[in-house]
Amino acid sequence: MTTIDETLRGAWIVQEHSLRVLESVVRACEADGVAVLPVKGILSARTLYADVAERVISDIDVRVRKGDVERVERIARREGWTLVNRMWSYDNLVLRVDGRFVDVEAHVGPPGVCALTIDTMMSRASLERRTFGFPALVADPHDHAVLLLVNAFKDHMATAMSWAIDDLVRLIRAPWFDESVLLERARAAKVETIVWIVAEWMSRFMSDEAWGALRDRIGPPPRTAFASAHLWLESHKRELPLRVLSRFASDRPRLWLSAASHLAAWQVEVWWSQLGPRAWRRGVTSPPHPR
Repeated sequence: MTTIDETLRGAWIVQEHSLRVLESVVRACEADGVAVLPVKGILSARTLYADVAERVISDIDVRVRKGDVERVERIARREGWTLVNRMWSYDNLVLRVDGRFVDVEAHVGPPGVCALTIDTMMSRASLERRTFGFPALVADPHDHAVLLLVNAFKDHMATAMSWAIDDLVRLIRAPWFDESVLLERARAAKVETIVWIVAEWMSRFMSDEAWGALRDRIGPPPRTAFASAHLWLESHKRELPLRVLSRFASDRPRLWLSAASHLAAWQVEVWWSQLGPRAWRRGVTSPPHPR
């Protein structure tokens, strides 16, 4: 039987290996003038947990500016990294670097859902070495909170990874957390309804009083009918309609067309990949996986 100590040791080893991989990716990209912003598990482990071994990670998530994804692809080919997956419709690629998967994206959540841009996140990020042990951009904590909330919403909280939910439990209790700042950022990003839905789900299904208080602070969500429909689909596990409806979650209606078109393009790309290898995929080693 695996002991808790052995489990934590294994998680720590993965974290440390991932940190070395992240450093190599950051250095290679910065040498070509591409800024890299680490997000999600690799950052949460160092900002929300007392011990990084408490935070499981399955891959290394980074964000780059829109337009830099292709430059990262060229860097990957030069460095000899494996290009595992390339989704043109989502400005996304997955690399394998020294045995670890690195997920590179240029958006906060699916395109068209959140108005917070990577450019804005980078403008508020700090360049420091304390967090990772080498010079790297570290996202403003409330910007990163918005990203984590949108990501949990995208993954439909009931089916999200357990550690993503644990991030939310810790996030709202972090010493730096200021709900006024979070709500200000959420309104600017046009995702206040998303934050309300996540807060309601955390309160209702996780019995989390802190998230319930945040939900009450918001009051009625900006889009009450949407929130009700989404929570109903979530509770009844209606995956396909939930995926489609989620793309219309922004509180800015003019983003809906962009989100819908990216979803349609993604579905076409998935179908196309299933027809077999195509020259335009240029060395991608596996077909796109569902998002």
